[in-house]
Amino acid sequence: MTFDDDFLQINFQGGTRRVLCKSIGVDWPPPEKLSFQGFALERVRFSQVSDDDRAGMEFLMRGAEYNVAAEG
Repeated sequence: MTFDDDFLQINFQGGTRRVLCKSIGVDWPPPEKLSFQGFALERVRFSQVSDDDRAGMEFLMRGAEYNVAAEG
């Protein structure tokens, strides 16, 4: 289940961008590899909070961190 505030943090060379999963059509848990605005991304880590646990924690946001994949 994807909650409204589940997000991705994407690390670019020039800075970091956060986007909500639902705004770009990504379901939770997010995939290991992802394409975003023409960039190939690789997941570094993500929140391990289950859907059931998250449902009872309105104060918690789940996130996943991505880096731009190395070319080659």
